[in-house]
Amino acid sequence: MKPLLVIKYGTACLTDQQGVIETRVIAEIAEQLHALNKKFRLILVSSGAVGAGKKWIKKFAGTLSQR
Repeated sequence: MKPLLVIKYGTACLTDQQGVIETRVIAEIAEQLHALNKKFRLILVSSGAVGAGKKWIKKFAGTLSQR
């Protein structure tokens, strides 16, 4: 059985300075994961959804619990 590899990408890795998802980066990550999948079982963890959804939340300010 292949070893397990857990990879975590944060919002800062997946978005530009304005918080827009970088599709080019996502494509590069997909290519890298495809190559790694030959030798590892993969688990991908990402908090990028926060960054992607930020523009849809009015007044995205305050602490995490307030959001």
